[in-house]
Amino acid sequence: MPARSNRHRRGGRRDHLPTAPATAARVRLYQPTRRPVLLHAGEWVTTQWGRARVSGRLGQAHADAVETIQYSALQTFQEPDGRVRILVDPYRLRKLMSGGTGQYSHQRLWRLLDEIMQATVEWQTPQSRGIGHIIDEVVEATVRVGDPLRGSAGERPLWRVTLGAAWARLVGADLGLHYDPAPIASLRHGISQAVARFMLTHRSGSRWAVEDVLTAVGVKGSGQDRRNARRRLRADADGLAALGVGTDGGYVWVDSVPHRPGSVPHRPDSVPHRPDSVPHRPDSVPHRPDP
Repeated sequence: MPARSNRHRRGGRRDHLPTAPATAARVRLYQPTRRPVLLHAGEWVTTQWGRARVSGRLGQAHADAVETIQYSALQTFQEPDGRVRILVDPYRLRKLMSGGTGQYSHQRLWRLLDEIMQATVEWQTPQSRGIGHIIDEVVEATVRVGDPLRGSAGERPLWRVTLGAAWARLVGADLGLHYDPAPIASLRHGISQAVARFMLTHRSGSRWAVEDVLTAVGVKGSGQDRRNARRRLRADADGLAALGVGTDGGYVWVDSVPHRPGSVPHRPDSVPHRPDSVPHRPDSVPHRPDP
């Protein structure tokens, strides 16, 4: 890999941090379910865009968490070692991941973050290679804001989430997708989420046979699992349509794409430098809920 520049540049809040890199959906870093199984790195999963393997448990709920963190970044800062620190509001994360209701529990979110931090992902495409953790750590920031759940009675700390260096490089260099992750998180079924994420990596007007899309996102065989997947896609048809993904007549197509047309993907060193008002890394760590 070419050497990374340590030069920092200022930039916009969200323009320099896509919601997701297209490669994540195309090489199946996340299983097409909200109940993923634990994988031990072994065989590669190969697609026409490249190949990947995962050691750990990563499914569509984990994708919800990662995308929501990147989408809702309040400030970002690139470390000299390539990692990227993101300031986020945990209440906003929970609200987006619950479809705007704010009912996503702290304990459930922390469990997902713990599994993401434990997982190791490896990918190889013609444009990029990498291996590492998507998230390296989550710590409390010294910045505190009003707590909407407690009114004027209290405050809550923001969080600093550190993206792993390899993942940060992918996010900075890949085809970046810019969309609100809440509508995808609101879909009822994990297979529908996987199909939405996959289709939104393609050009407007792209049209795939349902069976080919199911294979592309990781549905195997031709038995009950595939029949269940088709049924769940039909059940989520309205939610998918709201995302610009149509499903009818044995086909799936995309009417709109969330990446900026004609844009050039940002390089890793374009992650904005920390403004002077952002405090240094805190020493405290958020309380891990009891299992």
